[in-house]
Amino acid sequence: MKPTTTAALTAAAATLAGVLAACGSPSPAQSQPANVRVCQHYAVQRAWVLSLTKGNMTDALKFISYVATDAMQAEPGTAVRADFGQLAAAQQAPDSPDSAVYAASQAVLRDCRALGVHFTP
Repeated sequence: MKPTTTAALTAAAATLAGVLAACGSPSPAQSQPANVRVCQHYAVQRAWVLSLTKGNMTDALKFISYVATDAMQAEPGTAVRADFGQLAAAQQAPDSPDSAVYAASQAVLRDCRALGVHFTP
């Protein structure tokens, strides 16, 4: 990855982390609806990414920020939260192999499907 790309991703991740820290988490009574909502949002994002014919850095940063936001909005202590967190971390790490992103995304898909959220192929 180019140094300017790495710097841009690092800066975006740091800014996003600060914003997300201020967002808080849903209450335990909202955990199932919160996780379903996060999964539904991810399904829409994923369909958008799959529809792109030629993505760019702006698209990549948008998707990374969406996943990080979903990670923070999922109920703490659940597999959905843990797997979204791993996906967000893998996406934000400049030296993370594609296989780490893929493995984390597959875990998120499994979690979300278990909650009844369906994805386009």
